[in-house]
Amino acid sequence: MRKIKLSQINENIETNLPAVKKNINSEHGLRTNSKKRRTKNKQNLLLEITRETLENAKKQGKYKVIGERKLYYDPT
Repeated sequence: MRKIKLSQINENIETNLPAVKKNINSEHGLRTNSKKRRTKNKQNLLLEITRETLENAKKQGKYKVIGERKLYYDPT
């Protein structure tokens, strides 16, 4: 019977784990890196749109401060 130390088992797990995870994800159709980072231009545009939407909601009374950390926003 072959004898193996626990440290050898742990070492084997650490070396093979990335390949095993990648194999499992490929079998289930999952991507490992599916997110793209937004460009600075896109981040700035989304921030500007959000600010304008918030300002319009404040003017129309759809945005209210309820408490110190609570807000109410009616998106309709």
